[in-house]
Amino acid sequence: MGYINTILKSRIFKSYISLIIFSFFLILPAFAQEEVFDEQKIAETVEFFRASYNLGKYDEAQKIIGQIDEKNYDSETLLLLGNIYDTKNDTKNAINYYKKAISADEKNYKAYYNLALVYSKIKKYELSVENYRQALKIKRDFAQGYYNLGCVYLELQDYKKAKKSFINATIFNPNERKYFYNLAYAYKKLNKEKTAQKILKQL
Repeated sequence: MGYINTILKSRIFKSYISLIIFSFFLILPAFAQEEVFDEQKIAETVEFFRASYNLGKYDEAQKIIGQIDEKNYDSETLLLLGNIYDTKNDTKNAINYYKKAISADEKNYKAYYNLALVYSKIKKYELSVENYRQALKIKRDFAQGYYNLGCVYLELQDYKKAKKSFINATIFNPNERKYFYNLAYAYKKLNKEKTAQKILKQL
């Protein structure tokens, strides 16, 4: 009798274990579905956020992206949030989000460039130079980046570096007249009036 009870108990135990294992495999697809749905929801939310941003509906864009956890924001989303705060003259948050965009993707040259623009606006020129240079390391043919860097060097009265930056700007975009005007100005500040006049005559 004791032997039979032992067998019965053993069978009940095995059945119980089997039921748990079976239940576990039933639950797994539900978890997988939920995970897929979350990824889909995140992708759709980001898409709607970018659509609102592109339409200039910045408040609406912020509300939309606020529906998902910030840990799910990619570098581009963080960059656009920085742009929104910059548009609203919220410098602190703009800088914060540009830095987050860079942390998410160190090759995001636009984040370095926009961060440099903000630093330039608040007259933190050394930080501006640093970030323009980072942007240009990533995108070496970025004419507007060279131009803006040259403008910051003018503010710092470093006319040699300003000249070099404007030359690079004209190389990568020879159709932009303002690059040549600023290059001529840099030559003038370096007491090279003839070279400045020659550049202006060619325009």
